[in-house]
Amino acid sequence: AVYFNRLESYFCLIEKRLPLLNPVKSEARYYLKDTLLQFWFRYIYRRMSYIEKGASRLLWNYVREDLSNYQGAVFEGLCHSLFATAEFQNKLALPFSVWEYGRHWDGKEAVEIDMVAYDKQKRSALILECKLNPKRITRQFIHSFNKKIELSVFKRFSSIQKAVITLTSVSNQQKQLCEKEGILSL
Repeated sequence: AVYFNRLESYFCLIEKRLPLLNPVKSEARYYLKDTLLQFWFRYIYRRMSYIEKGASRLLWNYVREDLSNYQGAVFEGLCHSLFATAEFQNKLALPFSVWEYGRHWDGKEAVEIDMVAYDKQKRSALILECKLNPKRITRQFIHSFNKKIELSVFKRFSSIQKAVITLTSVSNQQKQLCEKEGILSL
């Protein structure tokens, strides 16, 4: 615990996160803050033997196959930073004030939600999913998105809005698919 505290408080390299709507300490997760360190430990450190053996092509192939997953995680972090700005929140024109926002997960249900923002007094929430690649907005994605809202922690809200944010614009077909399910596409 002492080393985690030093990494978190003194060196500011990691941060401890709890699920937003149910902050149980047993559900805590630790994240590296720096994207370069994230990349290093995700790809290079684990396969240092590839470099030592001169098999850099194997390393490159592994990185190339998994890079979209890493980029998605980095994009999610950018979405959180963007959401923190008043300009973006004004653009959303939410019918409530954002009380708190962050990631939520439920280990028992094996569900992760990229971002939840809520107003405790108005009992309103926004559930936001971040998709780097807009092509991943499919019927299956929308079905799983709607399933997430059925979690018991969302029963405390009388009003729930849904949104998906992408790096590039979504096609008209995807936009219609989202609108049909009441999902705002950004």
